[in-house]
Amino acid sequence: MATWHRVRSNLARSAVEIDQRYLSAKPEEAAFALRDFLNMTDLETKRLAQALSNDRPERSSALIDQPVDLESMQWGPAETQEFKLTCLQWMDAFGYSTDATYFKPGSENQKFVLN
Repeated sequence: MATWHRVRSNLARSAVEIDQRYLSAKPEEAAFALRDFLNMTDLETKRLAQALSNDRPERSSALIDQPVDLESMQWGPAETQEFKLTCLQWMDAFGYSTDATYFKPGSENQKFVLN
């Protein structure tokens, strides 16, 4: 995430960020959102939607879990502190929350970003 954050503004609208949860939960919507960026035909867009719906390259599990609050993780103080030191800077930079809302208020549109 640190490397992507560093280079993303230099890409002159030549890259897209797609949130993994959004891609998993709404693959057809993601495919249609990519259509113009990739100059795809209707048939190509439908094929991409089908591939994202069936192949699910972005998932490591068949389950689509709901986001959870950091406090509900039942981690000890050391684990919680390590998570915060490692992740909070980048979660904040990309608009993610530490609670079940998933995105921080005002960052809900970060699911699909043209860079």
